[in-house]
Amino acid sequence: MQQKTATTGQSGYDMLLLFIEPFITTSSISYSLGMLSIATFLKHNNISVKYLNYVSLADFEFSEKEALFKDYAPKIIGFSLNSDNYFNNLNVIKTLKKWLPETVILAGGPLVCIQKEKILQEPLFDLAIYGEGEYPSLELCRTIINGTENFASIDGLIYRQNGLITVNKRREEIKNLDELPPVDYSLTHTGSEVAYSSGRGCPFACSFCSKIHSKSYRYLSSERVVTDILNLVTKHGASYIKIVDDTFLANTQRTIEICSRLTEIRNELHLDFGFFCESRADTICRHPQLIPILKKAGLKRIQIGIETGNQEILDIYNKQTTLSQIEESIKITAQDPPVNIVGNIILGGPFETEKTFGKTADFVEKLMEYAPGMFEPVLNYLCPYPGTDIGENPQKYGLTICDREWVKAATTLTPSCRSEELDEKSISFMLKELKNRIEIRAIKLSAAVPYETVMNCISSGIKYGIRNIYYSIFTSSRAILQYFTYKQRRGFKRFSEIKQNELAGFTPVRTEPDLKYTGDGTGFLLDTYLKPVIIKDNIEMEIYALSAGKLTVDEIARRLSARFALTYENILTEILPEFYSKLEKSFHIIFTK
Repeated sequence: MQQKTATTGQSGYDMLLLFIEPFITTSSISYSLGMLSIATFLKHNNISVKYLNYVSLADFEFSEKEALFKDYAPKIIGFSLNSDNYFNNLNVIKTLKKWLPETVILAGGPLVCIQKEKILQEPLFDLAIYGEGEYPSLELCRTIINGTENFASIDGLIYRQNGLITVNKRREEIKNLDELPPVDYSLTHTGSEVAYSSGRGCPFACSFCSKIHSKSYRYLSSERVVTDILNLVTKHGASYIKIVDDTFLANTQRTIEICSRLTEIRNELHLDFGFFCESRADTICRHPQLIPILKKAGLKRIQIGIETGNQEILDIYNKQTTLSQIEESIKITAQDPPVNIVGNIILGGPFETEKTFGKTADFVEKLMEYAPGMFEPVLNYLCPYPGTDIGENPQKYGLTICDREWVKAATTLTPSCRSEELDEKSISFMLKELKNRIEIRAIKLSAAVPYETVMNCISSGIKYGIRNIYYSIFTSSRAILQYFTYKQRRGFKRFSEIKQNELAGFTPVRTEPDLKYTGDGTGFLLDTYLKPVIIKDNIEMEIYALSAGKLTVDEIARRLSARFALTYENILTEILPEFYSKLEKSFHIIFTK
């Protein structure tokens, strides 16, 4: 093979391997951690590599894209395939083949791990790697650099030879993940929210989960995880780290070590960052001490797999958890201080009926009552992914797959199978009904949400982008948003934080600067995320009007005393405190000095 003359990089090519993330994604994270890890590993080993998010080309004209790729002229272009992006990738590849007919198209990702040689039955793909891709990709690049193309020696590689598809033996999994370099996030654009993986594999075997690694759970050392997170915060500007491991809490001692050190670092360096992680309900029940430790370390959001409100279906899923454990895990997690809790719910599952749906809906509402202002159910349709037991044996679960290619929508956003009793339309109506019930229940529960939980909900939404159903409810009020803005400043205090003998020296500031009258003009109408607050009492109207941030409480009390023939002492110790306490409950007053 004739080598190109290198002008950049050290591989002998201007660009040896280009990874492309397709345009369509169902996640807020627009990059593949798997591809980034491989790209980082290659870069670490002096291979000229680039990572391109196709979303970044959305504003490019077609001709501009063509010029860009021809300028890149990579020897290999890699794609990570899954059920959501397969067809989007094919469309991109068809165009790339016209622009760069000599470029090798390399496939990897979950779909390759499951389907192996079937992937190369699509002629657009030239090579594929299954299993962990770091070392096979490096060996492939070196083989191409050397011009030997000795593909038979590369474990984990799938290739064509003499018209036949050959699947080499699977490469042994990386036992010590610390040997991999930290993911180089400078290869892509991340923003303040960064996805991070601290382990691979899963010891569980849920029937709906597509397992691409072994049951052994391999993970980075606690020291490495802490170092990685610290670098994400200090060097990459991350304020919210999404730990994507399904099993982050599986090793209790490791979790404690990580969180203890993160807590120390937060205090030592005065760092303000939050993180997300996932957990199983039974893990939380067995180790409830983990929750306060996680919160001290910066936990802002935790996902708990709930799936259904039917124990029989949980057993069919092989979840190895009980409904009572799920309830207990929500109660444990909801204890102070507040944290955002998300529960994954699957609709249209095995043997789904109107009765099983009703149980799930009732169970979801019960869980919401355990954690008002914190717990939000997230609804998904069952997705019979390839390689899962449900995907391979749907009849065993009373299911018929009706969109196995997922060409109608993203995998979890539209029904792709039906049960014996319910078709796709019925399942879709079920999700809509439950969504409405959740919204109604959340609005009712919001009236009793404690102050600390409200503030945490808004803070998480503004600082970290965690915007659940309660965030939408609370921030529908302009007054509460202004209240939150004031409260972030050290010079402002809640009424309940002020001692009675110091109240006279504070200045009250209403969070709605303008005075809005009721339709009949006889009172003031106050904005709120619940039903409007109406003030009609003459004295209270005057207090509210005077609490515009210009007069102290002492000055307001003296003016009221002169106008209403009330004693100054009575106004200061009884009338004002009672009214301000009422305004505080609806976030309409705050104080400064």
